[in-house]
Amino acid sequence: MTDDIHVVELGDGWEVRRLGDSMPLGTYLTQGEAEEHARAAARDGDAQVVDHELDIEVDDEEPTVVDSSAVDPS
Repeated sequence: MTDDIHVVELGDGWEVRRLGDSMPLGTYLTQGEAEEHARAAARDGDAQVVDHELDIEVDDEEPTVVDSSAVDPS
């Protein structure tokens, strides 16, 4: 089973991340650019994109979602 790809706002940019990975798949200046790369990564890994418009707290290990509301892909 492949983990979904998450797009999260992070400071002045956007991050594409697979939860559980220690590093993001990429960081981008715009939400659109991040979503485009997330969709490409999801197609390659047979996963879905979850787009978050929320704040996250990042520590040394993994981001913590403060508001867990997500956009329903259906």
